[in-house]
Amino acid sequence: QASADDLAAARLSLSQQLTATYLQLRNTEAQQAILRDSIDDYQQALRLTQDRFQGEIASELDVARARHQLASAQADLDALQVHQAMLRHALAELVGAPASGFSVGVMAQAPTLPQVPTDLPSALLQQRPDIAAAERRVFAANAGIGVARAAWFPQLSLTGLFGGQTSGSSALLDAGNRYWALGPLAALPVFDGGRRKAAKAEAYAEFDAASAQYRATVLAAIRQVEDQLTLLRQLDAQRGHEDDAVQAARRAEQIARDRYAGGAVSYLDVVSAQTDARQAQLGLQDIQSRQLQASAALMAALGGGWAR
Repeated sequence: QASADDLAAARLSLSQQLTATYLQLRNTEAQQAILRDSIDDYQQALRLTQDRFQGEIASELDVARARHQLASAQADLDALQVHQAMLRHALAELVGAPASGFSVGVMAQAPTLPQVPTDLPSALLQQRPDIAAAERRVFAANAGIGVARAAWFPQLSLTGLFGGQTSGSSALLDAGNRYWALGPLAALPVFDGGRRKAAKAEAYAEFDAASAQYRATVLAAIRQVEDQLTLLRQLDAQRGHEDDAVQAARRAEQIARDRYAGGAVSYLDVVSAQTDARQAQLGLQDIQSRQLQASAALMAALGGGWAR
């Protein structure tokens, strides 16, 4: 039974690894979408600065900054595409498929964040296969103590015996060499060099070790659950602040564009505002991905989810 639970624990671990890799893949897709939108904006900004430069309104420095910004975003997009390919290859390995022919369909929308119950009973930990395996080993060790203690008990036989014993062939038929017995017989351990005593001590030691391992497994499970719950709470608060940052950065970007078009500021202000807006959007997407991964890790820490 413990071995079967070990197999279930391995499958759960594989499922968690597969889920985490899949969510990372979806995160790279969302980040690429943000960068593509930014690249479109940067291309428009570059055309604007080039037109202003030809009209002797903007300097060549503004054009160089616009080109640098566009090229930097394109390089970031290339890096994300490479990372996406690596994650896709990792998914192929996890599902047992060749990486060269493996593909993942595009999702219409990102996975939704599950709602974690406000009260998670500790009884949910009983569905974790590693805890079940440790519990089975405690039971087995306890049974081993019974086996070791039973070795001290007399060994009974309820059959009757009749025959002879001798130390040599010359006295084979002597009357003194005959023995007989009827009724139960008992074989008592007299001297075994301490073997039974050592076996009993070993059985108790195995029980103590199994009990300690069970306790350690339960404590680790509780820590994993608490870690993910704490992380989810912090990420939820962080997401609210990042939402505000995205809105403010977008507003600043729009103001900088308008002021640059009116000749009130240099293009450096536009570059700074656009960079801040892009980083804020990527930061918000990263938080959303971390929330999904923390939810998946919490499900795994509970043995597969919070539904009983």
